[in-house]
Amino acid sequence: IKYASRVRKETGIDVPFSFRSGGHGISMASVNNDGIILDISKLKKVEIVDINKGLVKVQAGAVWGDVAEFLNRFHLVISSGDFGDTWVGGLSTSGGIGLLVRSFGLTIDHILAAKVITADGEIRSVDKDNEPDLFWAIRGGSSQIGLVTELL
Repeated sequence: IKYASRVRKETGIDVPFSFRSGGHGISMASVNNDGIILDISKLKKVEIVDINKGLVKVQAGAVWGDVAEFLNRFHLVISSGDFGDTWVGGLSTSGGIGLLVRSFGLTIDHILAAKVITADGEIRSVDKDNEPDLFWAIRGGSSQIGLVTELL
């Protein structure tokens, strides 16, 4: 992200920059022409934070099929996309409409916190109390927020 910022500054050209967790999306936000694409598909860790509360931490490069398979071992489920090959980062920050939406609501309704890298290259931990405007943005307030690395 800092590299993309430096290229823009040094060249004076607004070089397109996208981050790609999976590329599965009608908006095509994860691709661009003649720009920089940061592939985060290797960021795919899923972990249980609190089994009793059903809290899970998922990195943005994970696919929902892998998340569902992992959570099934603990008899947990997350409202997510309709297909197992959909990436967590894009779907979560773009609404999260799937088969379970009528029972559990949108995926974004259940995001409690996130760790993001903003356009200035800073890693920020956000939630309703810590940087609430940025937290609002990743939950559907803006599609131009930077890189979501982990969702809780």
